[in-house]
Amino acid sequence: MSKSDNNKNNRKDSRGTRSNEGGTPVNKDTKKTIEDYVFYLGSAKQAADYEKTADYIINYIKKKFDYGVDIAKALKNLKTVDLTDNKPELKYSKAKDEIARAAQDKQFQMEFKYDLETYRERQATYTKNLVKAYALLWERCFER
Repeated sequence: MSKSDNNKNNRKDSRGTRSNEGGTPVNKDTKKTIEDYVFYLGSAKQAADYEKTADYIINYIKKKFDYGVDIAKALKNLKTVDLTDNKPELKYSKAKDEIARAAQDKQFQMEFKYDLETYRERQATYTKNLVKAYALLWERCFER
């Protein structure tokens, strides 16, 4: 093999191994963040990315928002969540003994009070989260 043939082979190998030099190195271990997910308008490729982006954002909401599962459910079903199914009801004792009935009624009242406070907090949080989710989605649409 001549010297010029040897140089040509070295250049081919060199080009093949250096094709990505100067670019940003890709680290497969790098986790994507919310900043990496944006809704685009236009091509079929961008339409294909819609589902991945929507799923990521919904999962992000589940993890980061208080009672995020309510907002995630609303976004998945594209309708508001009816929280009245979770509204607590006050129970009454059916015990025949008056002392046992009074004790059980007091227990039911304490549980009801706690459950009602939690229910109202969940309703208020849901309302706040609707605004936060809207803002997050809007931000992801008009980024870049």
